[in-house]
Amino acid sequence: MSFLARYSWDKDFKIELFKKELDRFNEQEISAAIDGVGDSAEDFNAARITYADDVATLFSSEKDIVIPLFMPKGFLDHANQLILAGLGETLPDHDAQNGPLKFFAKADGYYQVKLELDMILWRLDKVLNWQMLDRRIDE
Repeated sequence: MSFLARYSWDKDFKIELFKKELDRFNEQEISAAIDGVGDSAEDFNAARITYADDVATLFSSEKDIVIPLFMPKGFLDHANQLILAGLGETLPDHDAQNGPLKFFAKADGYYQVKLELDMILWRLDKVLNWQMLDRRIDE
């Protein structure tokens, strides 16, 4: 199983095939994350790569990149505090609410028993998709 989006930028390139490949790649991301949380992943969605037919839709919240991560819940709170502090100083008008990292589910099996991790969804909106806003966010 490949976790890379594969497409050729050659004379045979077709946008519809490109979209299908990006969808396949995102489905693999979801499948791999579901393996870590078992049945608690109902209505789960993730997209490490996103696309749209126009720029307005691409920058809408419906097309945000959503990345599943496994981490201790205590780190979730710490990371959100750092990100919100960076946004507050860099872009005080940005509405990040409680932070881009949200608890999704308790991990099961090895992730929970051995490592005590939870599945977290990290939503990268049209602002957080950019690097170099604030070093705390980048790190």
